[in-house]
Amino acid sequence: MKKLTLQLKVFKKNSILWEKFLSKNTLKPFPLNFDCSLEEKLLYAKDEQLENILKTHKTFHG
Repeated sequence: MKKLTLQLKVFKKNSILWEKFLSKNTLKPFPLNFDCSLEEKLLYAKDEQLENILKTHKTFHG
């Protein structure tokens, strides 16, 4: 039980750190011409890039 409690505390601390890191807009912009699938682009893109990614994909792939 102690091990589980410790793991939960570590998980919670890591979650808080990741949340702080991501909220600072530290991720670099995702290059639209990056060679990967549309699903991967949507997975890694910032929210403000999604519309442009979809438009570019539609232009090149119909």
